Amino acid sequence: MLPNLYKKIDYDPIQSFAPISEVAAITFVMVANPTFPGNTAADLVRIAKEKPGRIDYASGGNGSPQHIGMEIFRQYTGAPIVHIPYRGAAAAVTDVMAGQVPVMISALSVVLPHIRAGKLKVLGVASKTRSPLLPNAPTISESVKGYEFSTWSALLAPKGTSPAIIEKLNESLATALRDPKLREQLIQQGFEFVPLGPDHLKEMIAQGLVKMKKVIKDGGIQPD
Repeated sequence: MLPNLYKKIDYDPIQSFAPISEVAAITFVMVANPTFPGNTAADLVRIAKEKPGRIDYASGGNGSPQHIGMEIFRQYTGAPIVHIPYRGAAAAVTDVMAGQVPVMISALSVVLPHIRAGKLKVLGVASKTRSPLLPNAPTISESVKGYEFSTWSALLAPKGTSPAIIEKLNESLATALRDPKLREQLIQQGFEFVPLGPDHLKEMIAQGLVKMKKVIKDGGIQPD
């Protein structure tokens, strides 16, 4: 996202680093105020098209992951939803719970306590598969086929790092992620396990840069 949002950054996401491995993906979930009349992502699309320009969504600010995730959804579905940026995700979540704005997309770890307390309802999990933390909640793609969104954590080394060191670090990461206690901790924090290795990470970054460039350009997104 950042290399496409800002004109000047002091690194090149491909040339400045030697990829080691993705560590985990961060699960996102589309949530709504409990009074929102829809119950799925497809319902949001339908309602927004019935009331063009009248259904708002909240985010943590212009260019934030919450903004990008919903902008991808808007472009993908054609739903005429309106962006309401806040100064931080916490303020956005608070106003969705209060009913000031009906919907948003958020990292699952941020909104899970409010979902369990009945203060937010789930319209869909943005991952390919259902979350073990919300086994009864559908994915967004179950009602809006093909939509998917997540952010990720990865390990990278400086450009020119020895391949032997990259291999050793990748092997060490794989070993750590096989530990049942660590895996359970990551799952409880809303992380998903992903393919490992430098080749996967390199390809993912390259493809992500191309995808985000189009999303940000087409959406006219300017960071705060």
